[in-house]
Amino acid sequence: MARELPTELLNKYYARGVELCDAETSMFCYCGRLATGLHTMHCARFATKVRSKCKELAKAAGEVW
Repeated sequence: MARELPTELLNKYYARGVELCDAETSMFCYCGRLATGLHTMHCARFATKVRSKCKELAKAAGEVW
């Protein structure tokens, strides 16, 4: 069973994942709608992409997600 990451580390990876996804979606969200802050906070596709970015960042750092 994988160990849990500390909350501070999870928050760091989440914030970095959001930054990366925001940079990729400057005009339109992954779902095709206009990428406003309000929309991306509630978009399921955006959240899924952020989670996958977090896992990639953790894996690259040698952490187990």
